[in-house]
Amino acid sequence: AATAMAAIARLRAARDDGLAAYLSARQLLFRRRFDLALPEIVDARARGLSSERAAREARKMEAQIRLGAGELDAASRLWQEILRDPASSEGARVTARDWLARIRFARAR
Repeated sequence: AATAMAAIARLRAARDDGLAAYLSARQLLFRRRFDLALPEIVDARARGLSSERAAREARKMEAQIRLGAGELDAASRLWQEILRDPASSEGARVTARDWLARIRFARAR
């Protein structure tokens, strides 16, 4: 993980887009460090990513990170956005419905 983060730091110095922040957020999400991942994924999305596919994945990651950080309303809004997006695949919609059900469950506890 340290090697990956060092590579991400070099990438951050070389590029102006959100790729380094996206990769950093991804590493932190895997480690369940939602507190550190959230500002990274927000920065990645604000800076922009090089492809529509990466932008869609970043939106999904932000929803997962916000849920992990306890931001249920923000996570729900993002999953609803994915559900309503005409560009979302059927698989993305199924995933969004699943995460929305998890949020409902978390609220009921």
